[in-house]
Amino acid sequence: MLSVMDNEHKDIVSQVQLSQHTEHTIVDPAELREELADIRSSGIAFDNEEQFDGVRCVATAITTDTDDLLGAISVNGPAERIDDAMFYKEIPQALQNVAGVIEINTAYLGWMEQTTENLT
Repeated sequence: MLSVMDNEHKDIVSQVQLSQHTEHTIVDPAELREELADIRSSGIAFDNEEQFDGVRCVATAITTDTDDLLGAISVNGPAERIDDAMFYKEIPQALQNVAGVIEINTAYLGWMEQTTENLT
């Protein structure tokens, strides 16, 4: 979610102490900023055993049509059951599809509310 926030909010990276949870955890602020840039570019965040040993997670942001952040959706599971093809291709595609459906439905509901308000 941090990857879709404006630069003012991104400064939080330099204000917090990054704690090492596993050997894969990013603790260098410059490396984290680079990772956030990659996430912003691809729209997908990967946690490859960075928070917990043996757990992989893939996430994507849910935004409005004006790129306001609504939330995020993620899938996680045991690394032994999520192979590289699932982790880097199948799960990200599924998440982006679901996020797209949520974004479309949210936009439609907003449009319906505006239309209803205009009728009264």
